[in-house]
Amino acid sequence: MITVDEMFDRLFTTIQGCREKAVKTIKCKNRKMRQPWATKELLALVVEKSIAYKRHQADINNLELRNEYKEMSARVKREIRRAKTNYYSEQLDKYLDNPKKYWEIVNGVRGASDRQDIVEIEIGQEKVSASEEPNRVAEEFNTYFNQVPEKLLENNKFDLDKAALGSDGVFSATLDRDEQGAGYLKNLRLTAADVEKIIMRMKNKKSVGYDGLSAYIVKQLPMMFARVLTPLFNDSLRRGKFPEAFKLAVIVPIFKDGDKKCVENYRPISLLSVFSKIFENCVQEKLNNYLEHTKFYSPQQFGFLKGKSTDTALFTHITQITESVEHNKASVAVYLDLAKAFDTVNHRILIEKLVKAGIREKMLQWFMSYLVCRKHKVKINNVTSKELNFKHGVPQGSVLGPLLFNMYINDMFALPLRAGVVAYADDTSLFYSEATDREIADSFRHDVGLLLPWFRRNYLHLNISRCKSVIYAYKRPSWADEFELKMNNISVELVEVVKYLGLFLDSILTWVNHSLYVQSKLRKINYLFYHLRKHFKTFHLKKLYIPLYESVLSYGIIFWGACADNHLQPIRVLQNKVCRMILIHDYRTSEATIYTQMKVPRLDKLFKICISMFVFKNKWLFQLHKTGLKTRAGQSTVSLYVDWRKEHSRMQVRYQGSKVFNDLPVACRDERRLSVYKDLVKKSIMEFL
Repeated sequence: MITVDEMFDRLFTTIQGCREKAVKTIKCKNRKMRQPWATKELLALVVEKSIAYKRHQADINNLELRNEYKEMSARVKREIRRAKTNYYSEQLDKYLDNPKKYWEIVNGVRGASDRQDIVEIEIGQEKVSASEEPNRVAEEFNTYFNQVPEKLLENNKFDLDKAALGSDGVFSATLDRDEQGAGYLKNLRLTAADVEKIIMRMKNKKSVGYDGLSAYIVKQLPMMFARVLTPLFNDSLRRGKFPEAFKLAVIVPIFKDGDKKCVENYRPISLLSVFSKIFENCVQEKLNNYLEHTKFYSPQQFGFLKGKSTDTALFTHITQITESVEHNKASVAVYLDLAKAFDTVNHRILIEKLVKAGIREKMLQWFMSYLVCRKHKVKINNVTSKELNFKHGVPQGSVLGPLLFNMYINDMFALPLRAGVVAYADDTSLFYSEATDREIADSFRHDVGLLLPWFRRNYLHLNISRCKSVIYAYKRPSWADEFELKMNNISVELVEVVKYLGLFLDSILTWVNHSLYVQSKLRKINYLFYHLRKHFKTFHLKKLYIPLYESVLSYGIIFWGACADNHLQPIRVLQNKVCRMILIHDYRTSEATIYTQMKVPRLDKLFKICISMFVFKNKWLFQLHKTGLKTRAGQSTVSLYVDWRKEHSRMQVRYQGSKVFNDLPVACRDERRLSVYKDLVKKSIMEFL
C-alpha cells in the first residue's frame, strides 16, 4: 500500500514543472517593471551642469560663471525630482490593483526590505564572511537556534530525558474515561470545501518553504488543489500520521538589535511548506470549534482566540486597575517574563494535556506524529545548512503552534490564585487589590508558592530578573518606598512605567509615557513622508497615509486617546504637519481644509471612531441595554456608566466607551449589523461630532 509520504512526493514532482514556469514568468515581469527614471534629456542636462562646474572651477573668482553653475545645479535638482516623481507615480498607477507590486515599489524607495542581508558573523574569535563562506555561517546559525532550548533547560536543571517524546512518537498516556466533558475528539474528516475555503483565506505571499511552492501559486487554482489535497489530508488523519514531508522548516535569520556580528542578536523565521500550512489551518479550525464547544479555554486567556485580542486583554487589565484605585485600595500589578516559553514546551506534558482536553485515539496519534522528528535547516545566500532535529517546543512558524501553547498553559488559570490574571500567550500579568500592602505581600507569596512549582513541572523558565511590578495609585502611598515583593529570595523590580502588550502603563494612568513613545514614532514617519514626497505624487501619498501613519496612531488609541490635552497636543501637531506635507499646503492652512481634502479623521475623531467600534464588538463589557424611557421615537440602546468619580478614572476606556457610545445618534446605537454600524458611526463622527 502506498504511504502518505509517497503520495506527497508524487504530488511535489507533478507540480514542480508548473512551479518553475510560473516563477520564471514572475521574474520576467519583475525585470520589465524596473525601468530607469533618468531620461535622455535629463542626462544631457547633467552633462551641461558638469561643463558649467568645470568652467566655474577654472575661473573660481568669476561671479558670472559661479551664478551660471548655481542656476544650472538648481535646475538639475528640480528636473531630477520631477523625473523621479513622474516615473514612480507611473509605476504605482500600473499596480493600483496589485498590492504586492505596489508595496515593492514603495519599500524600494523608502529603503525598507523584508530582511536584512547578513554580511559577516563572529565564530569564536574569527570573523566569517557570509558571501565567502555561506555554508559555515548557515551551520553556525543552525547550531545556535537548535541549542537555545537545550541550554535553557540544562541551565535550569530540567530532566532532558523526560522532555521529549521518543523518535517513534509512542507515549502511553493515561486515558481517564470518567473525566467530565462534552465528549472526545477521536478523528476528523475534511471536505474539499473546507480545504478550498482555507486556501482562499491565505495571503498572497510568495515566500516558499523547502519545496519551493508559495501560497500565491496555490491560490491561482484553489479548487484543483483542494480536490487533490483533500483525500491526502484525510488519509493522514485516518492513519494518525503527520506527513514527514511537512516536518522540515527552512529558517531565515532576521536581525533584532545590537551587534550584527553576534548570532545571539538574530531571531529565526521559519518557512514551512504551503501544503503544511493549509493542512494545519484545516485542523486548527475543527479543533478550535471542539474546544469552544467544550468550553476548554479559561476566560483569562486572550491570545490567538476568536473574539479576543490585545485590546480586550488590556481592557480587562486596565479596568481592574481603575476599579481598585477608584475605591482607594492598595493596587499592585506584577508582570511576568517567561524565557523562550514556546521553545521549551515539553512534548510529553503537552500530549497529557491533549488527552485531558479530550483528544483521543487516531487524533492523539496524529498530534504525536506532528510533534516528533521535526527538522530545521538555515538558509544563507541560497546555501542551506545540514538538517537538525529539535526535540522541544511547539513548531516555529506553524499554524498549530500558538493553539498548542494555549492548551499547554490553560491549566495554570485553574490554580487557586488570589491575583486577577490576564494572559496573552506568554505575556502574563498578576493584579492584586487589597486593603493594605501587607495583604498584597501575603497574597503574592501565596501565588508564588503555586506558580513557581507549576512552571517547574511544565518546563517553563520564569526570568525573575526581568519581571516588573508597579504600584498603581493617583497619589503615591506612604508604604510605597518600603514595599518589596520577592520570588525565590530575588526582589521583583519596582518601576513607575512598564510596557505591556505594546502600551506604556504609568503608575497613575496618565498615559504621558505612551504619548512620548507615539510622538517619537510619528516624527520618524513624518521624515519618511518628507522623503517620499520627492518621489510620489499627492494621490499616492494619501494612499500611504493610512497603512504607514494612521496604523501607528490607532493602535491602543481607545486607551490613551482621552488623556490630558497637553499630552495629545504634540501628536495633533505632528498629524497636522504630515497632512499639510502630503497636500503641499503651508503651515497656515486650517485643519478643516486639510482633513476635508485628506478624507481622514483627525486625532480626536479617530479616537471616537475606534472606541465606538470597540464598544459594538464587545457589548457585554459595556452593559448595553434598552432605556426604560419611552418616547415617540421608541426605546434606544445605551451603555451603562460605571460609577467612577475621579478625573483619572474617567479618562479610561470603560468610562469613555460609554460616554462616546451614548453620544452617538439613536440610529447608530440601535444598529445590529457591523458593516452598517461602521458606516453610520464614521459619517456621524466625521460630520457632526
